[in-house]
Amino acid sequence: MNEARTLRDDEPPAGANVDPESGSRAASRRHGSRHHRSRRSSRSLLPVIALTAVGAVAVISLLLYLFGTIARYSSENSLQRAELGQKDAELRDLRAQLKRVTAEFDALVRERLPNLKALEHDKVIPLNQGYVRNILFTETHSGSKTGYEYRIVVENNQTRPVMPAIRIMFFDRTGVQIGGATVGDVPLMRTGDSESFSGEVDIMIDAVPEYFYVESRSD
Repeated sequence: MNEARTLRDDEPPAGANVDPESGSRAASRRHGSRHHRSRRSSRSLLPVIALTAVGAVAVISLLLYLFGTIARYSSENSLQRAELGQKDAELRDLRAQLKRVTAEFDALVRERLPNLKALEHDKVIPLNQGYVRNILFTETHSGSKTGYEYRIVVENNQTRPVMPAIRIMFFDRTGVQIGGATVGDVPLMRTGDSESFSGEVDIMIDAVPEYFYVESRSD
C-alpha cells in the first residue's frame, strides 16, 4: 500500500536536487515582501498620527486659552467687586458725615433764629400763633422757573373785631431771608371769624428756601 505524502509547495520533493542559491533567493523575496508591506502600512498610518497630534495640540491650546480667559475675567471681577465695595463704604461714610453736618448746621440756625420752621410742601402745617391757624405751601414749575404758592387760614380768636396784617418770609439754609409775601385783602374780622387766603411768595434771591416764618399782628 502506497502512503501518500503531502509536500509543501515551497519544499522540493525528497531526493530532489536543491539549488542552495535558489532557496536563498526565495527566502529573501519572502522577507522583502513582508518588509515592504510593513513599511507601506507604517506610511499609511503617518497622516492619521499627524492629524491626531495636530488635533490634540489644538484642543490643548483652546483649553489653555479658555482657562486663561476665565481666570483673567474672574480676577478682574474680583478686583471690581473689591473697588465697588470700597466706594460703597466711602459713600456711606460721606452720607453719614453730611447728615451729621446738616443736623449741626440746622441746630445753629435754629439757635440763632428760634422762630423759624422747616419748609414742607403739600402738607398742612399747624401754627396756631397770632391769627394764623395753619398754612400749606405748594411748589410750582413754569419752564425752568420754580415758584412757591401758599394757602393760609386766618382766624380771629380775639374778643373784638380785628383786621390782621400777615406776612410770610422765606429763608435759605444759612438763615438768610430770600423771599416773602404779604397776605392782602384781609377784611375786618369779627370774633370767631375764619377765612383762608392764597397767594404766591416772591423770591428775591435765587436760592432754595429751607425755612419760613409767619408774622401776624392786628392794625
